[in-house]
Amino acid sequence: MSDLNQHFVQVMNSKISTLIVFTDLDGTLLNAADYDFRPALPALHRLQKLKIPVIPCTSKTAAEVIHLRRRMDLHDPFIVENGSAVVFPEDFPHPFIRQLPILGEYRLLVLGRAYQDILAMLGQIKEEFQLPVHGFNDMNVDEIAQHTGLGPAEAELAGLRLFSEPFLCPDPRIISPAVLDFFTGNGFRLLTGNRFYHLLGDTDKGIAVQQTLRLLSQRTENILRSIGLGDGANDTEMLIAVDEPVIVRRSPEMQFQLKQRPDVYYTRAVGAAGWQEAIDLKLLSIQEQD
Repeated sequence: MSDLNQHFVQVMNSKISTLIVFTDLDGTLLNAADYDFRPALPALHRLQKLKIPVIPCTSKTAAEVIHLRRRMDLHDPFIVENGSAVVFPEDFPHPFIRQLPILGEYRLLVLGRAYQDILAMLGQIKEEFQLPVHGFNDMNVDEIAQHTGLGPAEAELAGLRLFSEPFLCPDPRIISPAVLDFFTGNGFRLLTGNRFYHLLGDTDKGIAVQQTLRLLSQRTENILRSIGLGDGANDTEMLIAVDEPVIVRRSPEMQFQLKQRPDVYYTRAVGAAGWQEAIDLKLLSIQEQD
């Protein structure tokens, strides 16, 4: 077992370590405008010192998250493409991981549909309903960068999709109930993100969080406590699935409301600074309870 994952064995045997943090990235741990996470670094370092796992749960691709994990010095599993797969380091200490398909130095617990199936369904819906939608597969790297605000290198990673397709639609009214019924009737889901619609298999972030917690709970006799941080509608299922949901303010004027969970904490600060605020308060609350 590598040093990078040795901490999971330690984590599951101490009191503070029963805490698991699931977090969205864009607009949450990363600022919406500039993708900066530096305002959250003190909280990230604190969680690392306490050996509390930080598990990204995002619409981003595995390639994007692998790149970001290196920059953030994260070593835990992560959830990609809106719950389409849970990605584990290849030497993650769980026997089930050895049965999963390999992606480089990682193992994939696939919960969604293959990318070719996604593109085939999107092509079918375009033809069936004459939808003028424009997906990442239709864009070059420069176009992805233009629509996302990412740099060229990051935009290239965003285009390396395995399980879902973000797309633009000129008029939301085009996405009619008939279109939605067509997707769901064929085993697909359409999510509304902050910038794009996302077509994926019949899964979501909440399902992926539940599967991850199930596997992690098999490593300990302790009851795990989960915190989830997100900023938008496509985080709803993740936030419902965790013990302690947090809505991070996306902008001074904009904050997503989660009516299903009256216990949700809404940050005052925006983006990465809001993430820092929430983690500080949650850790303080745990220390007071202990």
